[in-house]
Amino acid sequence: MTSGGGSIGRTYDVVVTVPLSVRAATGGDIDALQVIREEVAVDLLERGIPWNPNSTRRDHLEAWMADGALWVATSREEVVGMLALWWEDPARYWPKSDLAAYVHDLMISPTVKGERTGERLLSWVESYVRGRGRRLVRLDCDANNQVLCRYYENLGYRRVGTEGAFALFEKSL
Repeated sequence: MTSGGGSIGRTYDVVVTVPLSVRAATGGDIDALQVIREEVAVDLLERGIPWNPNSTRRDHLEAWMADGALWVATSREEVVGMLALWWEDPARYWPKSDLAAYVHDLMISPTVKGERTGERLLSWVESYVRGRGRRLVRLDCDANNQVLCRYYENLGYRRVGTEGAFALFEKSL
């Protein structure tokens, strides 16, 4: 693209934002979430990052949905991501707090890489949590996954410790 003197040879980064919607999961989402789980597992394994896809089996997803904790992100009318949002820490890594919400099992389909879907989904979480009077979002990830640890840090999450193999992060709202 050229416009006026001196712009020939320049490149410009253009960010195209595809609309993203977040809603509570329904029974009709479970199959799509299982596909995303498999896509994420393959993507991680191809990058040499171990991951146990059994942590999000169908029965887990159905139980989380029944508890009102399972949320899906949709784009172009397709499910492209998920997370579980809890008001108490189900993993029991954190001290009890009425000020925090806990994100677990955030997964984004590799088919939407580059669309900032994970960042936008976490932004939705932060707004949702703030609107319910909580002041912290806490999450964890594999401490050996340095790419993911840096990702959370770049989004304003502060690493506050380690519990077993998991790095613990929190963000003040």
